[in-house]
Parts: sequence; C-alpha cells; structure tokens
Amino acid sequence: MAVSPDQPAGVPAEPGMPTGGRNPRTVRIIAVIVAVALIVAGIAAYVVLTRAPAVFLIQSTVEGLRLDFRIEPRPTVPGVYTFTLQVWDAASGAPYNNARNASLTFALQSSTIPPQAVLLEGPHGNHFFVDTPALSMPGTWRIDTRFSRAEGFDIHAVFHVAVGNS
Repeated sequence: MAVSPDQPAGVPAEPGMPTGGRNPRTVRIIAVIVAVALIVAGIAAYVVLTRAPAVFLIQSTVEGLRLDFRIEPRPTVPGVYTFTLQVWDAASGAPYNNARNASLTFALQSSTIPPQAVLLEGPHGNHFFVDTPALSMPGTWRIDTRFSRAEGFDIHAVFHVAVGNS
C-alpha cells in the first residue's frame, strides 16, 4: 500500500485517500483537454478576425467641417463597395445637418478611362451613402467628394484610394 509523504511513518494510508503523487494518466488527460481548448479558442478568434468587415476610413477638414469618408469593406480588389460620407462640425463634433445633396467622382489615376460621377443617397441626418462598382480596376483612384449646403458654397474634398496591386 502506498504511503503519503504527509503520513506518519508506519501508519498506512486509508483506502481512497490521495497518496501525494499525481496519476500520470490524469495529468495527460488534463493536458490534452487544455490543448484542445486552446486550439478551439485560437480557431474561433481567427474566424472572428477574418470575417470582421474592415472599414477604410479617411478624414478631412474643410471650411470648419470634418468629413468622414468610409469604404466598406476595405477595397482590396475591384468590386462593389459601400461609400459613406458623414459630415460633422469640426469645432464641436456635432452632426452637421445642413448638407443637401452629395456626389462622388471616381477617376483612375494614370488612365484614359473617363471619370465617373455617382450621386450619393441622402442626406440621412449628417450622412450620405451609395453602393457602387465604381472601383472597377486595380490602381490608385482619385475620389472627389462634393456636397451642397443650405447656406454657403459647395464643399469639396479629394481622397485617394489604392485598389489591388498599386
């Protein structure tokens, strides 16, 4: 009968009492369970990270207004993307709700393809949006944004976006 190191000499351990040593089989089973749990957690984190839509955001400040220009998902290849333009008062951070209409003009740099104008839907509060396949080829695109205001002149900003191997 095994004797525990905590057991006084000459006194046998009671049946069912731990003997102080670890059962190697139990240690292996626990190690396998922990390894499987870590692998499953790693796979789940990878799936969440690869499926999360990446947003491409560019900001510009023009005439006291901050423009947040978003493309979803991040443009990596030619295709259909959602373009959103949000307008904020740059000083206070409050939504700017006096925009009336907006458009984007897409021009592929170093190309003879003519520019393409696209109207944005809205305004919806302080933002406009559109789904369009305008980023139709790899390269660096110049995107001119323009919107009219209830008071004052039009606001214009230019953004550059690289698509594909550019």
